[in-house]
Amino acid sequence: MKTDRVRLRENSLSPEDATGPDLEALKIAKAKQDISHQELDKWIAAAIAELSDRERAA
Repeated sequence: MKTDRVRLRENSLSPEDATGPDLEALKIAKAKQDISHQELDKWIAAAIAELSDRERAA
């Protein structure tokens, strides 16, 4: 399973220097999340199809 965490800049730990997470890191995390959701949707659709086939065969 892929992580859902985003790396923060080293200087973001002190309040006066906190600028937030790197924009590129956020974009990468969002893309990974989108791919993960697409894979989950495919898996769910396949499971539903398999269960439907079993039900029709019974």
